[in-house]
Amino acid sequence: MIELGIGTEENGLANIFFELIRQNIERIPEKINDLQRLNATVGFFANDIDVSALLRFQNGQLIIDGKISEEPEIKIIADSETILNLSRIRIIAGLPYYFDETGRDIINRLFAGRLKIKGLFAHPIKLTRLTRIMSVM
Repeated sequence: MIELGIGTEENGLANIFFELIRQNIERIPEKINDLQRLNATVGFFANDIDVSALLRFQNGQLIIDGKISEEPEIKIIADSETILNLSRIRIIAGLPYYFDETGRDIINRLFAGRLKIKGLFAHPIKLTRLTRIMSVM
């Protein structure tokens, strides 16, 4: 269901996503529904450490590559701390909750340009499913 692509052994960001999503699904099996329904490519670029990862969700499978080899539908660019904080967004009634400290911090970084999400308005449902899969809350 979730696998690392070839050459990702030394990519810390790819390995973090692999473990994070695997553990989330084990801990909260309902997240499998979102995994099965999400068909998207999502690129993450940690600009402070110059590392990227591509998450390819398709038909209930997730393959994580250690570099962005194609133009993803959703591209998230931020420092590594901000990228990791995205997994701390709470989910309430099936939607990301932006009215606590973590949520407000993410919104502030978005408006300040320290977090860029390309595809935010073009793919809101895919982004919501991604957030639900990644959220540890």
